[in-house]
Amino acid sequence: MNCFQTVVGSTEAVLSLRECPAPCHLRENCSQCLDDRGRCVWCEATQECFSFSIYTSEYQFGLCREWLDQAQNNNHHLQQSLVRGTQQCKSCSSHTNCSSCLHTLGCGWCYSVGNPIEGSCVQGDFNKPHHGETLARLSPNINN
Repeated sequence: MNCFQTVVGSTEAVLSLRECPAPCHLRENCSQCLDDRGRCVWCEATQECFSFSIYTSEYQFGLCREWLDQAQNNNHHLQQSLVRGTQQCKSCSSHTNCSSCLHTLGCGWCYSVGNPIEGSCVQGDFNKPHHGETLARLSPNINN
């Protein structure tokens, strides 16, 4: 992997390989995808981070109809755009009740059999949650 940037008189030039941003496909979640430098986009449907330059070849048949990206127009606004980037990532865990959870596409309410009000809003689809470990946090008597 080569990583270099030539900017005359810039103090932000990349000087070593360790300073290179992680490749998009190695970023595991929306926040990582949009937080780091590298012009990556996050696909909600596939839960993947990729470089937008591959969009037309990899997702040409509609596998990713909606994505999140982060515009980095100039370095002066970089910090503000990083904050906006992480705020645009969907987070099911931010919902604290069943009603608001179920109003968010891609989120589902995992609840305690003994008390359906006690639960956790997690990412998933009609089949199951995307991350099984979220069920273990609630109790052994979970319905999803």
